[in-house]
Amino acid sequence: MTLEKGENRVIQPLAWDTDYFGISCGRVILNAETTEEKLQQLVLELDNFAFVTLQNVGNCPDINRFIAQNTQAYLADVNIQFKKECTASALSGIKYPVVQAALLPESISRQLTVDRSDFIYSKFVCDPEMDKRMGYKVYEKWLYNARFSENKYFIYCMDGDTVAAYILFSVQGREITIELVKVNTAYRGSHLASALMEALEGYAMSKECRVMHVGTQLNNIPAINLYHHLGFKDISRTSVYHSWNQSQCV
Repeated sequence: MTLEKGENRVIQPLAWDTDYFGISCGRVILNAETTEEKLQQLVLELDNFAFVTLQNVGNCPDINRFIAQNTQAYLADVNIQFKKECTASALSGIKYPVVQAALLPESISRQLTVDRSDFIYSKFVCDPEMDKRMGYKVYEKWLYNARFSENKYFIYCMDGDTVAAYILFSVQGREITIELVKVNTAYRGSHLASALMEALEGYAMSKECRVMHVGTQLNNIPAINLYHHLGFKDISRTSVYHSWNQSQCV
């Protein structure tokens, strides 16, 4: 099926992903309210793309069953979203630098890197097709693009002149969303992620932000345990499927 320009699409083209990976990429968001008509059109549109991400928000069993029975897509990830109401007690404790991404000193910025080993639970690594395309480097672009957003910030921990750990987060109204958490290999096991998260909550309270959000993968047990330990509650789950059309892949 080929859709004409202007025709309603179920699968939305992803321009950034298409440019980055060099193949036509799309995404469709599904949930318990998705109609049978939309699902049937989804199947017809899959051939228009080399790669499609199918997000089943709420992990609806009927949607999972339809995908399994009617497509070649496979489960690549189950994303869990967490939420925490900030508390006044978080105002005390160790303070770490918080800097708007656009104003981050170059001496710090060049140390904010990512490695494949940082994302062993990510769909960009666990999906072999993504992995062979160095999918984890998407996070490098994420870090780079942060400097052009007024609402993105870094909180980080220094060991002398070395950045030991950092968190990239965004602020929207009175809510904070944690986007990336990185502890450098030499400092893992030092509870820096926990310390930075607690300090970020204190920062949130000082700026009258009342809610913090963070997400991770179902298989990332260490992160899940950390967020539960810090008082986060899981509020939603999204099953993420990948559909590859090898005839269109380079």
